[in-house]
Amino acid sequence: MLTNKSFFHFKEFKVYQGNAGLKVNTDGVLLGALASQRHPESILDIGTGTGLIGAIIANRYHKAKHIWLDINEDAVSAAIQTKKHHPQKARIEIILKDFRSYQSNQKFDLIVSNPPYFKAHTASNMNRKIARQQEFLDFDNLLQKSASLLTDNGSLWLVLPANTFEEIQFLGMQNKLYIQSKISIADTPNSEAKRIILALIKDIKPIKTSNLYLFNENGTAHAHFYNLCKDLYVKFPQR
Repeated sequence: MLTNKSFFHFKEFKVYQGNAGLKVNTDGVLLGALASQRHPESILDIGTGTGLIGAIIANRYHKAKHIWLDINEDAVSAAIQTKKHHPQKARIEIILKDFRSYQSNQKFDLIVSNPPYFKAHTASNMNRKIARQQEFLDFDNLLQKSASLLTDNGSLWLVLPANTFEEIQFLGMQNKLYIQSKISIADTPNSEAKRIILALIKDIKPIKTSNLYLFNENGTAHAHFYNLCKDLYVKFPQR
């Protein structure tokens, strides 16, 4: 039975968490808030899970067509509930499919993903294993397939562990995708970045780098985090 507690409430929509492998998390919120493309007409969310990233992006790009894709039935069930309660639900399509075998005649202006990044993961929960383990989608497959689905001027946005930068840069070049921007995410200004958000495109350009801090040393939201997500959160996270 769906209850109000089953949902994570944002200001303009809510996300159903259900039995999906990943619940609402800061990585997904940041990617949804940062991923951008000039006047996108078509947007693909790979491994949508609860629909978190796709829901944030759909709330920003009202005129685009949004496709949320996931291999996992429980994740798709959760995403369907998220879609039902989203103001842009008429523009969202949810597909149960393995991205590796996904076929589309349509090209996408914007592709986003919070992909699995563990080479091996011991999670006993299968939904969590699918969401986090590369057995089901490795970086090379992700980049190769994304390159074939991007429009010429499109961009692929990923949130990843910071130590994967060189691997993604190398695999991207092999698939003729080049890092355009790198945003390093750290808990505080005095801590080391644990995550990065990368944007890859089909043109070679100098990489734009920036830092994003989540919290001040006293545990309150840093201005970077607050200004980026103030229109999303009903109650802002504390460290």
